[in-house]
Amino acid sequence: MPMISSLIVGSHFRPPAKQLLTILPIGTRLILEPEPDNPYDPIAIKVLVSLRESYPIAKWVQLEQALEGTGWTPHQLMEEEAERGPTQLGYLPRSGGKAAKGEAGNREVAEFIGPRPYTAILSTAADGSPAVIITISDEDEESSDEAQVNEPEKESA
Repeated sequence: MPMISSLIVGSHFRPPAKQLLTILPIGTRLILEPEPDNPYDPIAIKVLVSLRESYPIAKWVQLEQALEGTGWTPHQLMEEEAERGPTQLGYLPRSGGKAAKGEAGNREVAEFIGPRPYTAILSTAADGSPAVIITISDEDEESSDEAQVNEPEKESA
């Protein structure tokens, strides 16, 4: 299956994303969402996680410890997600920008995905930075319960 990876940047601007990235297991399903109204980058792509799906109540002690000092509790995060949707962890870096560190950025990922269904999972870069691996889903394969398949939104002409 074709795949591409990219870094996750800007988590320090999205509290408590930085703390969440330290406890979410590698392989956690992620959601990539274009943000065409972003005033800084019209091809910005948000990286989100559904804590309801990724973090069962049995692990809330670990979640509570990671959130200590952030002003957030697991209960508040779950309420926020119920009202507004998945929790934002950051963005894919702008292609060619300093934060991309020579890796694939938002433009390359958008071109790679195109209109095809894909799976996005949490990973780490060689330096330990949070990253996402995006895999194009084979049309012949059925989606497993383990994989989050995202259907890109169709752009209106």
